[in-house]
Amino acid sequence: ATRVALQGFSRTGWYVEYTLTHSKFPYAAALATDNISGGYVEWALSEPGLMETENGGAPFGEGLRQWLARSPSFNVESSHTPLRIVLQSGPISFVLSLWEIFARLRRLEKPVELYVMPDVEHGSHLPQNPRQVAALMQGAIDWFDFWLNGHEDPDPTRAEQYARWRKLRELQEKDAHK
Repeated sequence: ATRVALQGFSRTGWYVEYTLTHSKFPYAAALATDNISGGYVEWALSEPGLMETENGGAPFGEGLRQWLARSPSFNVESSHTPLRIVLQSGPISFVLSLWEIFARLRRLEKPVELYVMPDVEHGSHLPQNPRQVAALMQGAIDWFDFWLNGHEDPDPTRAEQYARWRKLRELQEKDAHK
């Protein structure tokens, strides 16, 4: 089994999701934090610009063909890597921009988790609050340690997260046998 993982923050989170949906390499795990996903819902809720650049045009006519081929959201069936999507900028309504790729992966029974930073309403793209930073860092460490090394921290306060992740591992194993 491979022990290579991907992590992207902000702009590079889109590249992580793109790589997971457009590469055959068997990454062990991935983390995309506070990023655009380039999905249609996100495009509809935002100002014109970046997503058209990444996806080859606006989602109309010929641009729609490019969009369907390039957008990570429309290509999630190709991903087989456990993905943790993290929201760390408020308000909580920003979760809508991450929902499309999360929901599509869940529909396909792929291993995915959507994590919202504690007190996200008072978060920022570059959090400074020590409690928030610690939660983000510990979550990333736990996620990668679980998927790359098979380790689970015995701390009882983390038991619920590992129970969720073991279920995600079952989904990944089921996906591998399709």
